[in-house]
Amino acid sequence: MSKQNKKHILIIEDEAMVSEALRIFLEGEYNIEIARDGKSGLKKLQTEMPDLVLLDLLLPIVDGFKILEIAQNDPKTKHIPIIVITNLGQDKDIDKAFALGASSFMIKTERKLSEVSKKIKDALS
Repeated sequence: MSKQNKKHILIIEDEAMVSEALRIFLEGEYNIEIARDGKSGLKKLQTEMPDLVLLDLLLPIVDGFKILEIAQNDPKTKHIPIIVITNLGQDKDIDKAFALGASSFMIKTERKLSEVSKKIKDALS
């Protein structure tokens, strides 16, 4: 599949090992962009208009909850599916993420890359 026919996924994740593992796993099928902090991730979300976002909640500068809130309140980005992939797993965090517009929620330590890939396919279909 040529680069222009691939869906564009933005990974907003400050842990280099996690973002690189996701990039390596997904880059054959998708165009991957990585942001290592919330501020640059939010800027890329608003300017590059990806097809989907993989979002950590614990980020430097701007946290993932704020990114969800801003994306949900912007008519240009409201339609973009955002899959939260984080180590936060308390009910209050999950409920808050969904209330702010997350399309899916995954706890990093409990998921395999193949499960992340399936969630992406489901969200994009």
